[in-house]
Amino acid sequence: SSYRFPEVRAARLAQFSQTPNLASFHNNPTPDASHLSVRMNRPDAQTWSRSHLKISPSQLHWTYLEEFPNLQLEPKAWNYIYNWL
Repeated sequence: SSYRFPEVRAARLAQFSQTPNLASFHNNPTPDASHLSVRMNRPDAQTWSRSHLKISPSQLHWTYLEEFPNLQLEPKAWNYIYNWL
Protein backbone atom coordinates (compact mmCIF):
# COMPACT_ATOMS: atom_id res chain seq x y z
CA SER A 1 0.00 0.00 0.00
CA SER A 2 1.23 3.50 -0.75
CA TYR A 3 -1.24 4.96 1.74
CA ARG A 4 0.73 6.46 4.68
CA PHE A 5 3.62 4.21 3.70
CA PRO A 6 6.04 4.71 6.65
CA GLU A 7 3.30 4.01 9.21
CA VAL A 8 1.88 1.05 7.29
CA ARG A 9 5.33 -0.47 6.65
CA ALA A 10 6.32 -0.29 10.33
CA ALA A 11 3.03 -1.83 11.49
CA ARG A 12 3.16 -4.66 8.94
CA LEU A 13 6.79 -5.49 9.70
CA ALA A 14 5.92 -5.70 13.39
CA GLN A 15 2.93 -7.91 12.62
CA PHE A 16 5.02 -10.13 10.31
CA SER A 17 7.64 -10.71 13.01
CA GLN A 18 4.90 -12.07 15.32
CA THR A 19 3.14 -14.27 12.75
CA PRO A 20 3.94 -18.01 12.45
CA ASN A 21 3.52 -18.26 8.66
CA LEU A 22 2.64 -16.28 5.54
CA ALA A 23 -0.93 -17.55 5.33
CA SER A 24 -1.64 -16.25 8.82
CA PHE A 25 0.05 -12.96 8.00
CA HIS A 26 -2.10 -12.43 4.91
CA ASN A 27 -5.27 -13.56 6.67
CA ASN A 28 -4.83 -10.64 9.09
CA PRO A 29 -5.52 -11.67 12.63
CA THR A 30 -5.97 -7.96 13.46
CA PRO A 31 -9.68 -7.62 14.33
CA ASP A 32 -10.19 -4.07 13.03
CA ALA A 33 -8.82 -4.69 9.47
CA SER A 34 -7.55 -1.13 9.35
CA HIS A 35 -5.20 0.45 6.81
CA LEU A 36 -2.33 -1.00 8.87
CA SER A 37 -3.27 -4.63 8.27
CA VAL A 38 -2.51 -6.72 5.19
CA ARG A 39 -6.12 -7.80 4.76
CA MET A 40 -7.36 -4.26 5.07
CA ASN A 41 -10.59 -2.37 4.87
CA ARG A 42 -10.89 1.41 4.83
CA PRO A 43 -13.43 3.84 3.31
CA ASP A 44 -11.63 4.23 -0.02
CA ALA A 45 -10.21 0.70 -0.50
CA GLN A 46 -10.21 -2.88 0.70
CA THR A 47 -8.58 -6.22 -0.01
CA TRP A 48 -10.69 -8.01 -2.63
CA SER A 49 -8.79 -11.25 -3.14
CA ARG A 50 -5.90 -13.38 -1.99
CA SER A 51 -4.19 -16.38 -3.55
CA HIS A 52 -2.38 -19.30 -1.95
CA LEU A 53 -0.08 -21.48 -4.05
CA LYS A 54 1.26 -24.88 -3.09
CA ILE A 55 3.77 -26.23 -5.59
CA SER A 56 5.20 -29.73 -5.77
CA PRO A 57 7.30 -31.42 -8.48
CA SER A 58 4.13 -32.77 -10.13
CA GLN A 59 1.36 -30.38 -9.15
CA LEU A 60 0.26 -26.83 -8.53
CA HIS A 61 -2.58 -26.27 -6.08
CA TRP A 62 -4.02 -22.75 -6.28
CA THR A 63 -6.59 -21.45 -3.82
CA TYR A 64 -8.22 -18.16 -4.75
CA LEU A 65 -10.02 -16.38 -1.92
CA GLU A 66 -12.72 -13.92 -2.97
CA GLU A 67 -13.55 -11.31 -0.32
CA PHE A 68 -16.96 -9.84 0.40
CA PRO A 69 -17.66 -6.08 0.72
CA ASN A 70 -16.35 -4.66 4.00
CA LEU A 71 -14.86 -8.09 4.79
CA GLN A 72 -18.20 -9.00 6.38
CA LEU A 73 -18.02 -12.76 5.77
CA GLU A 74 -15.33 -15.37 5.42
CA PRO A 75 -13.97 -15.28 1.87
CA LYS A 76 -15.32 -17.65 -0.75
CA ALA A 77 -12.62 -20.19 -1.72
CA TRP A 78 -12.00 -21.48 -5.23
CA ASN A 79 -9.55 -24.38 -5.58
CA TYR A 80 -7.71 -25.30 -8.78
CA ILE A 81 -5.30 -28.18 -9.23
CA TYR A 82 -2.92 -28.38 -12.19
CA ASN A 83 -0.98 -31.60 -12.80
CA TRP A 84 2.00 -31.51 -15.10
CA LEU A 85 3.33 -35.06 -14.91
